[in-house]
Amino acid sequence: MSHAGRPAASTCRDALGAILRVQEFVAAGVPVQRVLQEICAEAVDMLGADAAAIVTTADGVGNRAFAWRTDEGRELINAASPASLWAIGQSASRGELDVAAPVSIKKEAGQASELIAIGTPLHAEGEALGGMFLLSASMPPDRSDVDVLKALAGHAGIALVDVKSARRVHEAMHDAITGLPGESLFHDRVEHALAAAERRGVSTGLLSIDLDVFSAVNDRVGHEAADGVLRDVAKALTAVGRAADSAARLGGDRFGVLLEDADRNGALAGADRVAEAIAEIVELPQADGGLGASIGVSVARPGECSREGLLQRAELAMREVKKTGRGGLRLYHPDMGGPRIDPAALTLALKESLEHGDMRVHYQPLVSLLSEEIVGVEALARWQHPEHGMLPPDEFISGAETNGLILPLGREILEAAAADVARWRSEIESAARMTLSVNISAPQLKGGRLTGEVARALAATGLPAEALTLEVSESLFIGDDPSVGDRLAELRDLGAKLAIDDYGTGCSSLGYIQEYPFDILKIDRRFVRGLSENRDGAPLVQSMLTLAEQLGMRVIAEGIENAIELAQLKAMRCEIGQGFYFARPVPADRLAELLVDPSQLLSAA
Repeated sequence: MSHAGRPAASTCRDALGAILRVQEFVAAGVPVQRVLQEICAEAVDMLGADAAAIVTTADGVGNRAFAWRTDEGRELINAASPASLWAIGQSASRGELDVAAPVSIKKEAGQASELIAIGTPLHAEGEALGGMFLLSASMPPDRSDVDVLKALAGHAGIALVDVKSARRVHEAMHDAITGLPGESLFHDRVEHALAAAERRGVSTGLLSIDLDVFSAVNDRVGHEAADGVLRDVAKALTAVGRAADSAARLGGDRFGVLLEDADRNGALAGADRVAEAIAEIVELPQADGGLGASIGVSVARPGECSREGLLQRAELAMREVKKTGRGGLRLYHPDMGGPRIDPAALTLALKESLEHGDMRVHYQPLVSLLSEEIVGVEALARWQHPEHGMLPPDEFISGAETNGLILPLGREILEAAAADVARWRSEIESAARMTLSVNISAPQLKGGRLTGEVARALAATGLPAEALTLEVSESLFIGDDPSVGDRLAELRDLGAKLAIDDYGTGCSSLGYIQEYPFDILKIDRRFVRGLSENRDGAPLVQSMLTLAEQLGMRVIAEGIENAIELAQLKAMRCEIGQGFYFARPVPADRLAELLVDPSQLLSAA
C-alpha cells in the first residue's frame, strides 16, 4: 500500500503534519463527521490504499466515515453493504487486523470483492471507540504503514474524545449562569491584550466590578431570580461594550471588563457606561431602590505592568470604592498599594541594582511525579531592592523588557543559575543528572546575542548543554517574527533543550509546535487547576499529554497545588511537575538542602 520509494523520514513528517491538521480541525470546532473523514483522507493519501474507513461504536460521537484515493475505492465503498464494513470495523477494533489479512466485501447487489485489509483499534482513555482500517486490491502494507495507521487511529480517538468533551471544555472556561468567559479565560485574554498593546504602543484598561447589595437580593428573592439578575448584568456589560472589549464573570457577584486600546479617559468612559447600564437593569424593593456596582478602574501604559499587576490595581481601586460606601467608581492610584515601584523610576533603580549585584536567583524544583524526587529546577529572578525588599518578577520584568535592561538581567540570571546547577551536579549525588530551566523573553530571543551568551555561560560553568532547557512563552510568537525560528534553531544546535511555556493559552499552539523545534511542552497551571476545580478538566489535559507523546515531547505540568491534581496527573502518566504542593521558589542554599535531604520537599511548600 505504501507509496513507492517514499523514504521513512518523509512518511514520518507526513504523519506528523496529518496529526497536527487533525488537532487544528478539532480545536476549530469542526463537526466530528468531517474530522473523521479528514483522518481517512490523510490515511489513503499517505499510504496509497484504495480506501479507508472508520467505524465507531461509542455513543454520541458519530458512526462511520470513509475516504478513497482511486476510482476502485470509490466504487467499492459506495457499493459495499453496511454489514460488511461494520464487520471489518469490528475486527479492527478487536486488534485482529494488525497484520494484513484478506477480507471479503459483500456488495448490495450480492456480489463480493476480495481485498487486503489492515486495521487497528480506535480507543482513548481506556474507552473502546471502534476501529479504523485500510482496503486495497493488491500490495500488502509494510511495517511503516501499520505504524502510521496506528498513529492516525490514535489521534482519531483523541479527536472523538475531544469532540465529545468540547461542550464540557467550553463550559469549564465559561460561566454556567451568564455564558460569559470565566476567570481563567479572562486572565488569558488580559495577558494577550497586554502583549498586543505593547507591540502597538497603546494602553490597556481593566474594570473590576462588584455588585452592591446582591447578597440581599439573593437572600430575599431566591437563587433563581438572583441568577436572572446576573444574566441581566452580563447582557448589559456586553451591550455597552465596544467591539474590542471583553466581559467576564469572575465568581459570585464579581465581574470584569477588559478594555483594549483604552487610555485613562477611555477607561473611565467605559466604567461610566457600565455603571449606568447596571443601575438601569432592575428596580428591586428588596435591594433598597435598585442594583448598583462598585467599579475599580486600572490603566496600563505599554509594557508598564503584567497581567497580575493590572488585575491587582483594578481590585485595589474597587476596594477603595467599597470603603466609602456602595456605588461609584475609582481610578487606581499608587497610594492604594499594588506594584511598589514607580515605572518612571524603575529604569534607573534597576540599572543601579544590576551594577551593585542586587539581583537574586530563586529555584522551584521540577519533580518526577513517579518517584517524587527532584530532577531539575526552574530559575526565577528576584530583585533585592534596597528600599522595598525582595521583589517578585511581576514588579520589574515587564519594565526591564521595555527599557532594554532585560538583556543584562537575563544574562546575569543565566550565568548565576548555570553555575549553581553545575556545582550541585558535581557535589551532590542525587543531583548528578538534574536539569536547569531558564525563561527567555522576546527581546533576548530577537536581539541576536542570546546564542553566544548561552554558549559562553555553558563553557564558563561546565554545565552540559543537554542539561539546559530554555523556556519560551506562547505570547512571544504573536507577530510572526522570522528571527524567532533562526534563534531557536541556533540554540537547539548548541545542544540545549527548548520548551514551550504556558501551553494551551494561545489560539495557535499547534502551529507553533509544528513550526519550531520544541522538546518539552509545559501545561499551563490553569488547566492543571481544572483537575481539582471541575470534573471535566481531565479530558483537556489528557489530550495535551497524548499530543505530546505522539510528537515525541516530554511534558511538565505547572502549578500543582494539591494531592488531587497530583493523583490525576499520575494516573494520566504525566512525567514531571512543579508547583506549590512540592515547594515554592527558594534561594540557592535552601534548594541545596532539599537536594541533600529530599524528605524536606513538601515542607518547603
